[in-house]
Amino acid sequence: MRRANGPSLAALAAGAAARVTLRGEPVLDYLLGSLVYCARHPADLPGLVPRALGWYRHLASRDIRLPFGLVLDLGYVLLEGEDFHFRDYFADRRLPPAERDWREAYEQAVVLRRLRESAGERLRQLLQHTATADEALVLALELLLEPVAATLSQQFEFELAGFDLPAFNPADLPAHLHAFEAAIERPGVVAAQLREVVAQAGWLDLDQRLAAEDFYELEHIRVFPRASLREVARGIKRTERLLGTLPAVDARRLRERALARTTLDSVGTYPVGGIAELGTRGPLENLAASELLYLEPEAELDLFGLRLVEDELLRWQRDGAALHLLRRRYVFVVDESDALFGPVTVGDTRHGLRGVKLLRCLLGLVLALVGDLARVFGHDDARFDLVLVQPEGSTAALATDRREVAEVLRLLLAEREATGTARVEVSTGTVAETLRGWRPETDRAGYLVALAPSAALAPNEGWRPPPGLRYVGQPVRVGAEPPTAGAIDVTLDPVGSLRAARLRLLGALFA
Repeated sequence: MRRANGPSLAALAAGAAARVTLRGEPVLDYLLGSLVYCARHPADLPGLVPRALGWYRHLASRDIRLPFGLVLDLGYVLLEGEDFHFRDYFADRRLPPAERDWREAYEQAVVLRRLRESAGERLRQLLQHTATADEALVLALELLLEPVAATLSQQFEFELAGFDLPAFNPADLPAHLHAFEAAIERPGVVAAQLREVVAQAGWLDLDQRLAAEDFYELEHIRVFPRASLREVARGIKRTERLLGTLPAVDARRLRERALARTTLDSVGTYPVGGIAELGTRGPLENLAASELLYLEPEAELDLFGLRLVEDELLRWQRDGAALHLLRRRYVFVVDESDALFGPVTVGDTRHGLRGVKLLRCLLGLVLALVGDLARVFGHDDARFDLVLVQPEGSTAALATDRREVAEVLRLLLAEREATGTARVEVSTGTVAETLRGWRPETDRAGYLVALAPSAALAPNEGWRPPPGLRYVGQPVRVGAEPPTAGAIDVTLDPVGSLRAARLRLLGALFA
């Protein structure tokens, strides 16, 4: 078969490096012909193909072009689980032994295997209870099939914009397969593609391919309407996941070290535990209001003093008392210098931070710290400010990246922003100016945490913040700077360096 004003498809396919571009009938024959090898029962295919074609269009736009039947099988087994209707077993007995063997291997390794994976069940539950099932499914298929598509030795390119498959009879599918393979003069090419997929079936392991940040993205796909926003969120959430959660024993120790006396600002508020949270020990600030009845003027016997000496005065306990509420504000000032937009170059791309931009790693660290502090001070009024400092004269080409970082942070912290416990702010200038311009609040303890290259923190060396504020600086090594003790350094062990910084910052905040 020859395209207008061009060489034959067979001639193009013969070139080792050439990728055949199909148009018209060959596209139709390739898509329908690949359905011959579906694990799905042939009688179901006419009703399933229109929806599956929508998934396939998305994958093709991402340069993921695999046999259409493979996408249909995986998509519907992820949607339907145990209800997936497999092809006729007795019809398989009539196949040539060699074909029957590899098709059974395809069914077992590619399709049935997905039913035995815990991530597969979690994904099915997500798809069944979301109004954006198809959007989430195509994203999951993209994550699953991208590495497999990249390894195929025989690939075809085609444009599916405005392309629709006509109604068809399943009995005609073998004729479409034969027409396609005859056009490119490569008999068995589609079967060869599927055998390669079977050989690479390990890449399809959902438990390995879908991480926590992937499920977060799937669950919030409407929140991140653009692929670029999802990429930013993925890097931040991956860092947060790799840092893990603060051990409970550490949280208890930090809470004990953080106890501080405060004033009775919330005099009308009582502990949620009621009288069960009353005790005879504690600071006078926690004194139950009813005990003040014993402060009678000119009493012959000082009943208040007597009860104090005998340890009978009642006090609200610290752990659950809103009465002894300590108000805190944590301000994370993050530098957005051009040098922080470079990617991490060591580690693993899937289970490490390789390829994630350094700024996103720092923001993942900040979110982990926010989670730690929120858990430790769950009974207190803790608020968080994230200030992104854009240096004057920074590269204009990175303006879009900076806007998207701020947008993603607001989306990630949307629930906290809605309750007034978090805020994302963009500032222009220097880190030093931002820190020195922050004013303490009379009724709230303030903590300033700056994450920036050493040069940006240098003006604040020896700086003493005003009363009511505590300052902690965290240097970040960038470019050709020499290694510095205590600095975040992602050139050797990114995750280990970020974990160490997290513990240092928590220790400094509670010192």
